[in-house]
Amino acid sequence: MREQRLVFGEDAELYDRARPSYPAKLIDDVVAVVGASATTLDVGCGTGKATTLLAARGLRGVGVEPHAEMAAIARRRGLDARRRGRALAMRQAGKVDDDLLAEQQAFYRARAPEI
Repeated sequence: MREQRLVFGEDAELYDRARPSYPAKLIDDVVAVVGASATTLDVGCGTGKATTLLAARGLRGVGVEPHAEMAAIARRRGLDARRRGRALAMRQAGKVDDDLLAEQQAFYRARAPEI
């Protein structure tokens, strides 16, 4: 049986080509709220579409993605995308000081140890 949380990554390249981007106005509004020097934690970053747009506006951060192929595409874009981020532990250890937690519809497919 297929794990629902990994379905999107079964063909990560196709997903990346087919998945629409986010509207520039939305990203601009987010940056206006958190500031251009903010750090982000993008849970379920997929291929890094949102994180790439945020990084282009000056934000930096970490993406957490359970599917290896999706995370690999995000890393090819120059993003810090981790397959099993243990992001909460990193955050508590002071290695990620995030001002913005982004999760574009991902929590339904994440398991607690991966976030």
